[in-house]
Amino acid sequence: MKKSLLILGTVLLQVSICNCQTNIKESDVLRGPYLGQTPPENQSKIFAQGFISSEFGELNSVFTKDGKEFYFSRRGMPGKLSVVMVTRMTNDEWTNPEPVNLSGTNDDIDLFITPDGNSMIYCSGKVQQKDGRPYIDHDFWISKRDGEKWAEPILFAQEAMSKFEDYFPIVTQSGNLYLNSQRGGPGTNDLVFMHIEPGKSEYYQSIIKDVPGLSVFTKKMEKKQLIK
Repeated sequence: MKKSLLILGTVLLQVSICNCQTNIKESDVLRGPYLGQTPPENQSKIFAQGFISSEFGELNSVFTKDGKEFYFSRRGMPGKLSVVMVTRMTNDEWTNPEPVNLSGTNDDIDLFITPDGNSMIYCSGKVQQKDGRPYIDHDFWISKRDGEKWAEPILFAQEAMSKFEDYFPIVTQSGNLYLNSQRGGPGTNDLVFMHIEPGKSEYYQSIIKDVPGLSVFTKKMEKKQLIK
């Protein structure tokens, strides 16, 4: 009996130590690159549990090129749909995650920071007007950096927008736009490729299965893309 209690006590102590190592509070200070986390290499691992990963839903995250800002979407907070959050490394310490100044009213998801760090392109379910009537559609918006804040966003690549739900924009330096769209019908979520000519309204598009070197299109949902 004593041996069993000793084993049980040892297991509980190990679990307690493990929880102390993996659960981080927002009040805790994280230091250094990668929010002070150990890179997972080829093994999946919850990221900054208790600080970034929480009881809410976190998705669609990105570091800025210099590694000093980390943006992500958080869903399920009381009274909000989806919010774009940010934490910044200042004097080697990461600030507590907070909503960016342009987010918190609408369903804001699927953000992308341009390589120069000066623009944010994101998906938002803003209320818009068409023929004098309000409607809600997930379209892409772009905002310019203003210090640690972001300017009032405007519609991005309007010629590429559709009456369907469009998500998760990624833009390359060559002007290629990759997105996730329900243009094939509700719930299809196909990957779409477009090339936007700067200053022009013309563009071409194709389902990603037609793009040379890319063959990830299936009859199932394709929701997230990664461009290296």
